[in-house]
Amino acid sequence: MKKIAICTAAIVGLSGCMAPIKITSEPVAASLTSPALQERLSPNTMKMTVRAFTPKTDEAPGAEVAGAKCTLVSDELRATVITPQEVILPRFKQRAAAENRGLPGSLVITCTAGELKGKSIVTAQAKQVGTAVNAGLGAAILTTLVTAAVATATPWQYPAAISVGMTE
Repeated sequence: MKKIAICTAAIVGLSGCMAPIKITSEPVAASLTSPALQERLSPNTMKMTVRAFTPKTDEAPGAEVAGAKCTLVSDELRATVITPQEVILPRFKQRAAAENRGLPGSLVITCTAGELKGKSIVTAQAKQVGTAVNAGLGAAILTTLVTAAVATATPWQYPAAISVGMTE
């Protein structure tokens, strides 16, 4: 009887640490909302993994939701995935002359699975500007200038993974 109680406690304790569900489907490519956006794209793409989860509560550890239908929508992009799945997203060029340096719109991810629903919003990010510390003023200025030039020349990109919280 004692062994059963210990095993049950171990299973319940480990259930909150389960490995993510393996992605078995091919990535889906997001489509542009307008052909005119083509000139804003970098030649490279990126993959974003979309996963859905039920929330952790005092009574339940929370779990990954397989099979949730998720739509990804922004001013520039559209895609539909079934969780867990990767979506191939374009990278948008930064342009000093463009409004907000060409920052693409936020990506709204809306998921449903039976009675469960969830929504997340992600914003494209630029490479961060860095500085050197403890290397003297000249090195700090040079590092800031170089990383700022790189940061404004690299394409905008969305996060590599997004988790959508699902509730009833």
